[in-house]
Amino acid sequence: PHHWIRFSGREYLLANGVKYQLQSVDKCALGEKYVMPASGKQNFTLTFSPINAKVTTMDWTSDSADGWKIIGIKIDKPVK
Repeated sequence: PHHWIRFSGREYLLANGVKYQLQSVDKCALGEKYVMPASGKQNFTLTFSPINAKVTTMDWTSDSADGWKIIGIKIDKPVK
């Protein structure tokens, strides 16, 4: 609660060696701090460049040394 986060714009999804760049976030501008609400929870919609429909797993990563990393995200249904 009340801590800030930031999407730098250097985040991307990585699948089969291809980077799918983060383009926008619905609750804040890229590069700006977002202060979390009192609940400490917030849903975000992230928009990336179009992903190949055959992708079944991907990693969330960043070119930043202190960026978030989530490895092995599985897609149950291929992206259309």
